[in-house]
Amino acid sequence: MFSAVSVLVHYSNKKALLRLSCESLKFRPVFDEILRDKELKKIKSDPNVGGSVELIYVLMYETLVGSGLNRCSPELKSVIARRIQKIKEVEAELQSHGNGIKSIKEAEEGLKKLEIPRYARINTLKWTSEEALKTLESEEWKVKGTASAEKFAEQVGAMGEDEIFIDPHVENLLIFAPNINNFHEYWMVEQRYLILQDKASCLPAFLLNPRPGSQVFDTCAAPGMKTSHAAAIMENQGKIWAMDRAADRVSTMKQLLDASKVAIASSFAGDFLKTDVTDKKFSKAMILKHALKLPGLKRAVYSTCSIHEEENEQVVDEVLLDTYVRENFVLKKSVLPEWTHRGLSTFEIGADCLRADPKITLTNGFFVAVFERVKNKV
Repeated sequence: MFSAVSVLVHYSNKKALLRLSCESLKFRPVFDEILRDKELKKIKSDPNVGGSVELIYVLMYETLVGSGLNRCSPELKSVIARRIQKIKEVEAELQSHGNGIKSIKEAEEGLKKLEIPRYARINTLKWTSEEALKTLESEEWKVKGTASAEKFAEQVGAMGEDEIFIDPHVENLLIFAPNINNFHEYWMVEQRYLILQDKASCLPAFLLNPRPGSQVFDTCAAPGMKTSHAAAIMENQGKIWAMDRAADRVSTMKQLLDASKVAIASSFAGDFLKTDVTDKKFSKAMILKHALKLPGLKRAVYSTCSIHEEENEQVVDEVLLDTYVRENFVLKKSVLPEWTHRGLSTFEIGADCLRADPKITLTNGFFVAVFERVKNKV
């Protein structure tokens, strides 16, 4: 067994284990390309790794990036040792095309220097967008109007500390400079008139676009940003069931929703997959089942704060293979067409999904797909 991982797990050094896992996954694109080599793909069937691709990632990370395999068992060390020259040759070839270890490190350094603007959503449960903009101008902020979608990065990158742009994609979203000192202490933010929320995380509620009076279920709700956004779109009319597995996060979420003047959300701790959908507390909402099999469900938004295809396009692909889903739902075509950064082109459904990336969209990393029920299938 791989001793470094074994020691970390059994001695509960969870932080070190998490770091090793994250660092290994960071270079996964390189490792995957290495494993596509005709000779090196045999590593996957080596009995010493037991078919664990994840273990191979860690071994390659320690070999090419980390501190080596000195703490590794002889059996596992041999998996890499007898192929080390070929591994390095393939990695060098990848690097010559800008796809190697060094390129990923350089991209990471560039990302650290990249400044993402501060996004603040106007809380329309407390005031109108007109009132917000008028008040901001009265406090000597310069509202520059709506940013250009085509020249977004250029405009936002050159904005001054006292300037504000209106976002061209998401309604009621404002853009502030990234380097404003103590912005979280600004009275509009403290009192939840403005809600600091990254643009990418505004996409789920914006694309769901629930009408006033709708019934909404937020299955991974904490810290409540999507819930409060949905409530604002619904004009505090209807019902939102906000669930999260972590009780402490639910407690914090309740406080934030109250401070945001959300009046239609019921927040509770629980695992959505284990929820008793016949519970009486759901009697005024839809009779809930899980995910897309909720009867009466008209639209569902699947979103993650991940950039990995296994959690994004692969999930959408797998869901669409389900007979019930395929007969009752479709993936919404060309959702938000003005959003140019789409899903991975290696998937047929890629163009119908949205991706967000710090370097491209000036937001946090994110993924969104929208499912809609087929007409006459309710």
